[in-house]
Amino acid sequence: MRAIVAASAVVSVLMAGCGQGDKSSRAAERAPTGIVSPQPMESRMASGAAVQAAAPTPPPAQAQATIPAVIMPMLAYAYSYRLELPAGRSRDLLTRHQEACEAACPALCQVVSARSSATGRDQAYGELVLQAQPAWLKSFRNRIGKDAEGAGGRILDQETAAEDLTRSIVDTEASIRAATALQTRLERLLVERPGNLQDALAIEQELARVRGTIDATRSALEVMKGRVATSKLTLSYVSRGVAAPDGVGSPIQEALRGFLGNVAGMAAALITLLSFLLLPALIAAPIVWWLLRRSRARKALRPPPVNREG
Repeated sequence: MRAIVAASAVVSVLMAGCGQGDKSSRAAERAPTGIVSPQPMESRMASGAAVQAAAPTPPPAQAQATIPAVIMPMLAYAYSYRLELPAGRSRDLLTRHQEACEAACPALCQVVSARSSATGRDQAYGELVLQAQPAWLKSFRNRIGKDAEGAGGRILDQETAAEDLTRSIVDTEASIRAATALQTRLERLLVERPGNLQDALAIEQELARVRGTIDATRSALEVMKGRVATSKLTLSYVSRGVAAPDGVGSPIQEALRGFLGNVAGMAAALITLLSFLLLPALIAAPIVWWLLRRSRARKALRPPPVNREG
């Protein structure tokens, strides 16, 4: 009996479970597909933040604008110094500076020109022109004053000048790009459309002209870039007698030197003229003397005039 009651109880429990499962399945089938079971507030906030992070951020308005290219100035610098030195020291200092440039490699310094002259023992002049790399030239310029003081002289004046080659370089580069594009079009035209022989020869002549223009323009561009990459230095060595003296009496001294120079110049001109006339005079003098003597002899042999009145 007890077994029957227990079996009936188990069957009733199973029947109740099956009824609840059918109800839940029917409720799920009747529910519309668009309705989702409610989620907790934390999960909804997290999902919203994830969606916002995944969405791409719009670019700023300034980033979309085109930024113009900034062209740095391309300057060719030139420096000049005038040194006042004793007459016997100017040539020695010029030689020292020239040897310092030649001791460096050609990529750092090159001697453009060097000359010196002397008038007597108290007047000397020299000039040295260098083309050098800016960093090397800066260290060289820093010791010019010490070199002049060591030779018993000083720096009279110095000057710095710069030539702006920016526009010239930019225009030259633009010309090269345009000529290169024209060269490409001509080469393509020569390959794709040969045409007759006359047209092909005309295209080849134009192509040769464009290539020559490109080579010449590139050479000019390299020269300008070389001037920007290096700096020019001009050193003038003047003796104290040649340098302009200071003081109130300097105009009188200049006038006296000019007077003596003019007198010496006239004397030199007369001596030069005499040297040209001396040889003709030596040749002509005996001839003139012989002619005069012969004329006197004829006059002596001529009878005196007869006086007819007596």
